[in-house]
Amino acid sequence: MRRQGVPVSGPVLREKALSYAKEMDIKDFIASNGWFDRWKSRHGVAFKAIAGEAQSCTLEMTASWKESTLPTLLSNYALRDIFNADEFGLFYKALPDKSMHLKSEDCVGGKCSKVRLTGLAAASATGEKLPMFVIGKSKKPRCFNGVRNLPCRYRAQKKSWMDSQLFEDWVREQDRKFEREGRKVALVVDNCPAHPDVADLKAIHLVFLPPNTTCKTQPMDQGVIKATKAYYRASVVRRYIDAVEKGKGAPNISVLDAMTILTRAWNKVTPETIKNCFKKAGICSEAQTIAINDLDNPFAVLSEEIQSLREAYPEAVPANVNADDVIGIDDAVSTSESGSLTDEEILAEFSSDQEAMEEEEETDEVEVLEECPKKPTASEVRSAIDVLTSYSLFVNEGVEEIRSHVQKIEALAERNFRSSQRQQTLLSFFGSKMQSPLNNKDQ
Repeated sequence: MRRQGVPVSGPVLREKALSYAKEMDIKDFIASNGWFDRWKSRHGVAFKAIAGEAQSCTLEMTASWKESTLPTLLSNYALRDIFNADEFGLFYKALPDKSMHLKSEDCVGGKCSKVRLTGLAAASATGEKLPMFVIGKSKKPRCFNGVRNLPCRYRAQKKSWMDSQLFEDWVREQDRKFEREGRKVALVVDNCPAHPDVADLKAIHLVFLPPNTTCKTQPMDQGVIKATKAYYRASVVRRYIDAVEKGKGAPNISVLDAMTILTRAWNKVTPETIKNCFKKAGICSEAQTIAINDLDNPFAVLSEEIQSLREAYPEAVPANVNADDVIGIDDAVSTSESGSLTDEEILAEFSSDQEAMEEEEETDEVEVLEECPKKPTASEVRSAIDVLTSYSLFVNEGVEEIRSHVQKIEALAERNFRSSQRQQTLLSFFGSKMQSPLNNKDQ
C-alpha cells in the first residue's frame, strides 16, 4: 500500500489483522496494542510522517532518470562497462497447445513453481553477455544426478523466485569477476525488495531504476528477454516435432533440459539486438534503433517452427495461437516478492508457505518422472562427431567454422577418453597391488 502512495495507520493495520483472522477461522485472536507493538518490533515497522511523496509511475520520474541520472551514468562509464540485469519467468515445459491455458494461470504465492523457472539475463550496452542464471524450486533435481557440469548457474528457492540473498550472492560473484579484470562497472537493476543495495562492492556500482518505470527504462525489457524466449520456444517446438515424428509423443522437458535450451537461446541473442535495446531505453549516445537482421530474427524462427508443427500435426497448435502468444505466456509471472497483492492472494500465499514441506516432497516425486541424463559412450560420441562431419558436406555457409568446432570437440573428447582410461588402469593396477599382500600369505 505504501508503494502505491496509500497512507497506512495503526488502527487500519489492526483492523486488517482482525479481518485476516476471521478469514482463517482464528477465533481467539485479539489485535491488542501489545500484539501490535510486538508485531512492529518483529518486522521492523516504523511510522513516519508523509511529506512530499511522489505518486508511482509518473512522467516526472522517468524524466528525472533521463535528464539527470542517465547523463551522469554515461559520463562516468564507457558503454562497455554499463550493464543491465533483469529477471524473467519461464514456463519451461510449455508447449503450443497449452499456451492459452498457461497464459491465464494464477501464479500467486508460487502456485506454479513446479512448472516454472526464473532466469536472470544480464548484458552490457555493447552486447557483452554475462552467463545465464536460473532459479528453480528443487535443491537437487533428480535430472542432475551424475552431472558434473551444469549448462549455467543454478540455485533453488522455494517459489522459484529471486530473493535478496540470491541477488547479493550473484552480484558479489560478478563483482569478483570484474575486479579480476580490472574493470569498474555500473549495473542497472530494477528497484524492488529482491534487489538490495549490496555493500562493500569493489568493481560494481549498483544503479537502481525509478520504481514502476522499467517498461521504458529497462534495456532487457525492450526486447532482449523476448528474443531469448523466442529462441527458447522455437527449440521446444522443434523438440515437439522431432519427438512426434519418432512416435514418442510430446517431449517431457526436465529442468536440466530447460537450462540447456535456455543457455543456447541466450547465446543466440546477438550483440546487435542487445545494443538496439539499450538504445531504445536511452542508454546510448545514439537515439536511433536498427532493425533486427532478418537472417537472425528469433520471432521469424519461432513462427516458422509453429507453422511446421501446425502443418504436420494440426491438433498440436490451436488455430488462434501465434508466435506472440507462445512467447508471452509467462510475461505476467512474478519473479520476486515485489508486487502488490490482494487479500485473496495474501491468504493464498500464506497457505502456500504452510504447505512448503509437502510441496517440496511433491517436487521430488515430479522429478522422478523426468529422465536422468545418460552418459554417452565413447562410441556414441564418435558417431555424433561423424554425423556433424557429414553435415558439413551439405551446408551452404559456415563450413569452415563447423569443421573447426568439430575438430576441437573431437580433440577434447579423445583427451577425456584417454584420461578416463588411464585413471581406470592405474586404479586397477594399484588396487591389485594393494590387495596382494592380504591375499598371498607367502609374501
